[in-house]
Amino acid sequence: FLDYLKAIEGIPIDYKNSLYKIKKTNLVRLISDPDIRNLVGILYKNGIFSLKNVNDYLLGLLYDLIFTAISVGNIYYKADRLQYITNLKDRVDKAKNHPVTSAGGNPGVTDVNSSGGINVPQNGQKPRKPGKSYPVNRNTLVPSVHHLTITNARIQKMFNELKNLDINYYSNAAAVLFRVFIELSCDCYISTHFLKAVTSDSKLGQKIEAIASDMESKSIMTKNELRTARQMSSSPTQNSSIKTFHAYVHNKDVTPIPEDLKSAWDDLWPFIEKIWV
Repeated sequence: FLDYLKAIEGIPIDYKNSLYKIKKTNLVRLISDPDIRNLVGILYKNGIFSLKNVNDYLLGLLYDLIFTAISVGNIYYKADRLQYITNLKDRVDKAKNHPVTSAGGNPGVTDVNSSGGINVPQNGQKPRKPGKSYPVNRNTLVPSVHHLTITNARIQKMFNELKNLDINYYSNAAAVLFRVFIELSCDCYISTHFLKAVTSDSKLGQKIEAIASDMESKSIMTKNELRTARQMSSSPTQNSSIKTFHAYVHNKDVTPIPEDLKSAWDDLWPFIEKIWV
């Protein structure tokens, strides 16, 4: 998507030259949100992102990603992203009515403060509170705040190891163990809930789909809540896709990235948690 943006007219050249500065985690978290895509004019179809047009909201978003230090903790939850949308729209709309040239020459933002961040007009509103203290910058795959009641001794040990293994030094070990933990957890759910359509010998994608269908039919999770789990087999380029997990085990040229692994765990956590309820 970033390579695609480099070829789009209407995006300032200094932005194009600085796209490499964008943190992948922040970009994915933002443009994966349909409300943000609707505001900035990003289309998503068949795993591909593209643009309706270049508007000031898109330029404001790119400015924030390139030139300001957005914390993933401040856009991690849906409520935080909705607040971000409100602030972005407010800044851009005010800039249209009262144009001020920023350091980057962007018509879609207000003036830049001394620390390099964008000044956000308050209009008497209280300053935005910091994001929830979810441990996104942790050194392990599994956050300390995540707890499971696991009935299988070996899988419990795997969970504990993933809670203690330093992912920055042992990303290969964490990636492979993560893959095994997911499948063995699925096997336990299948046997405990007596699912007939699959067995422990079935492919991982079939297991996940069978479990998702069972959870949906029993109102354990909604269809929307199960989207990430189902995308494991339908969206092969995702950090949490089965294809990516297989590559960690079988492809000598694929190196697990700690931030990608943590993002995959965070996305799959609601599904993992329900497996062990």
